[in-house]
Formats: sequence, structure tokens, C-alpha cells
Amino acid sequence: PDPASPCSKYSHPIYHVASHVPKCSYDSPLVFDHRYYLANYNDLRCAFIKPGIDTYTAAANHWCEYGVKEGRQGIAGFNSRAYLGRYQDLQRAFGKTNIARATYHYIEYGFNEKRNGN
Repeated sequence: PDPASPCSKYSHPIYHVASHVPKCSYDSPLVFDHRYYLANYNDLRCAFIKPGIDTYTAAANHWCEYGVKEGRQGIAGFNSRAYLGRYQDLQRAFGKTNIARATYHYIEYGFNEKRNGN
């Protein structure tokens, strides 16, 4: 986090996830954690950590709509660009730039196949 940014520090509790319902097929704990996502992207903290905003839902929705496709990292243990770059069979199946499909592959198959996600 950029300590110079006014959005980098927030002193109030911002997370409540007791009743989480996945927002999309990419919203899996194998590839996404809202705390990690917000901690690593200052632009998202600035946009979503505000009174009246359901911070977790906003982060999950952003991940589903934009973050996966942009190649943002949603959790420390999975990097979609590295995953796709490592496996030629995935590149042949999805192309060399379809990181969203590679992320979905990891959730559905790669994790169980014990493929390296980083």
C-alpha cells in the first residue's frame, strides 16, 4: 500500500462476511479473498471503503466484472498470468491472453490436479 495515498489507511472496521454468497464463478476462495484484494489495490480501497458501501460486495463484484479480466491478483496463492504462462496445454486451449478462462480452469480443474497456481 502507498502510505502517501489518503485512501491507504482506514481506521474503522470494513469487513463483514458472515453470510457470503459467491458473486460469480470466479468468486472462489481458491483465487479470491476480498481482504487481500483490497489490501493490494489502492484504487479499490479509495472507491469502496466509504460509509454506506458494502465493501466486500463491491470488491467481489469488481473482481467478477473487471479484476479477473484485467489480470489482477485476487489472492496471494494464485496468479492467473503465471498460471496461464506456465502451462502450454492451457495456452493451446484458451489462447495466451485469456486469463479469465485460465482462472476458471484453476478453480474447476487445476487445483484438484495439483497444478502450480503461482
